[in-house]
Amino acid sequence: MVSIRLAASEDFEFFYQLKCEPSNIFWTGFDRSPEKEHLRKWFTDMISRQADKLSRKIYMILDDDTISPQMVGYMYLDPVTADICETSIAVSEQFWGRHYAQIAWSLVEKDAKQMGFRQIVAFIREDNAASIKMHTACGAVMTDGFEMAYIPQLQKEVKMVKFVKEIS
Repeated sequence: MVSIRLAASEDFEFFYQLKCEPSNIFWTGFDRSPEKEHLRKWFTDMISRQADKLSRKIYMILDDDTISPQMVGYMYLDPVTADICETSIAVSEQFWGRHYAQIAWSLVEKDAKQMGFRQIVAFIREDNAASIKMHTACGAVMTDGFEMAYIPQLQKEVKMVKFVKEIS
């Protein structure tokens, strides 16, 4: 069974390790692992404000089918307006292909609905086939909208395609 919960300070080491995985660095557009203490300060600041509806939420994705729940990824929920939130998600490489992201996305969608959001937006690199497939499976629809983002590893800008899911 997969579950989610808001991140807590004791989750930092897992969060940091996931941020250091080569795939996470690549898909998030960075050229190297984050500086640990800088990320710790940012993480601590983010989790201290999670009770505020207008602040970013960091959800930890857990596999509850083990003897003790095991963290497998994280997902952000960022308020954009009173009705719209944006998400991004990462699952550790060792857990790819097990549908953790898809299940977590549906759980975060329920939380978003309870918080009063009516639409979820995600910007996905146009070359990220796995993420596009997952978001589509969750009911998000690719729109004509996009943003360009410079990716240091690629030394060029890439298109970030906008996906939207209406929450009913």
